[in-house]
Amino acid sequence: MPLDVLLINPRATDFPKIQQKSYAPLNLLYLASVMRQDGHRIAIEDLNATCIDDAEVERRITAAGQRGVRVFAFPYFSEIAKQNRWLSELCRRANPDATIVMGGPGASPIPDTCLTQFPAVDAIVVGEGEWTMGELANRVDRRETLAGCLGVVFRDPVTGAAVHNAPRPVELELDRLPQPSNDLVKDCYDAGQYYALLEAERPVGGIVTSRGCPFSCGFCYNTVKRYRMRSPENILEELTYLSRELKVRFVEFNDILFTANRRRAERVFELLIKEKLGIRFAFKARAPELTDDFVKLARQAGAVQIGFGVESGVQRILDRMNKKTTVAQCAKGIEIVRRAGLRCHTGYVLGYPGETPDTIRETVDFILKSKPTTLTIDVLLPYPDTPVYHEAKADGTLVGEWSPDMPEYPWVRLPWVRQREDLEAARTWAMNRVFFRPHYVRQFGSMIARGMNRQLAGYLAQETWLAVRPKLSVPSRAIGW
Repeated sequence: MPLDVLLINPRATDFPKIQQKSYAPLNLLYLASVMRQDGHRIAIEDLNATCIDDAEVERRITAAGQRGVRVFAFPYFSEIAKQNRWLSELCRRANPDATIVMGGPGASPIPDTCLTQFPAVDAIVVGEGEWTMGELANRVDRRETLAGCLGVVFRDPVTGAAVHNAPRPVELELDRLPQPSNDLVKDCYDAGQYYALLEAERPVGGIVTSRGCPFSCGFCYNTVKRYRMRSPENILEELTYLSRELKVRFVEFNDILFTANRRRAERVFELLIKEKLGIRFAFKARAPELTDDFVKLARQAGAVQIGFGVESGVQRILDRMNKKTTVAQCAKGIEIVRRAGLRCHTGYVLGYPGETPDTIRETVDFILKSKPTTLTIDVLLPYPDTPVYHEAKADGTLVGEWSPDMPEYPWVRLPWVRQREDLEAARTWAMNRVFFRPHYVRQFGSMIARGMNRQLAGYLAQETWLAVRPKLSVPSRAIGW
């Protein structure tokens, strides 16, 4: 007998602010495809795309319980622990007998903690969840125990203790996975609720062409290190569906690292050139992998943006992060991408152990000199089970812990930092020093005008207000800003 399952994509961390992007929840779409192979009825509530309010979220989950949904599942991200607990409680009230499941990068490293912190949750899926959720759904359908279900840590229904099943082997042949069930969120595609801020045309699409990462940056929460790839032909099949069935014209390659195998990436480009799908796309790389010829081929295929994590403009900080790149390589990478006429997006992390006010200024100077098209600057988040988390925990500099009741995000204490607000003030200073420069003011003004991009205009107005607001209230307590 088919099982009714509801998969929920939680809202963004800082809802209801305008977000930089909104993509279909590929993690859930893959789970849906596997469970559908066994005949189960799957529905998806994409709260991040629809941006519905609390009352409507509660109404929809309650309705799901009333129509007989027996499995509720959603990913757990550390930053939205409070929202996850609220969702789990809504699901429990909607159907007291349902099986409530969490998974994802926030839950996989700490399944016991999650079962303690989320009393309404029955099971944690550890690692990549497609085959695990497929087996779990079949067991629930047959009203069997979860004991022995590989990749699951579950709450014993009698004692309440966490029961650890053996881990599920990592899927090595990604082409074995069915294509993601994008049809389940077609309404969101049709309504233009999937977007990227720099792309005025909607809807946009997302795709994951590889999993894992051969590198081990100190702050990264990726729990599966083995790098595996889909074949170029399998990738083209999905891109063709996005283009022809969902009318997508821009696609973000959401791989942690699309270019770990350069030859495969080039083959994807060659197929896109041959098939003439007319798709523009963006992908992530590492600066040392970029050459003029590679970027030229990417542009021929439709690439409009290449991104990579610089993280810091100071070599000793990069070395502490285990980035295995140099400041010079990052500067060269930005130059190559910009010279080819593509957008270059870079990311930076402030507050890593060893950071000082001077290193933050050096990073800002690097940005101003290299002029990436767009960038994000974030305060370090020491996610559970990452190297920086363990380092800070061991030396007593970790402040706070991840939980639904945390008053603020955990952070790493530095000699010059008295409270987390000091790091946030440093970030605000860095963002203001970059984005209020004439170069960036002119650039974004031109993007808005050329593309008639109202979403970008609204986002920039929002961020400008947030940037100047502290100056209208209390002075920064951060040292040296």
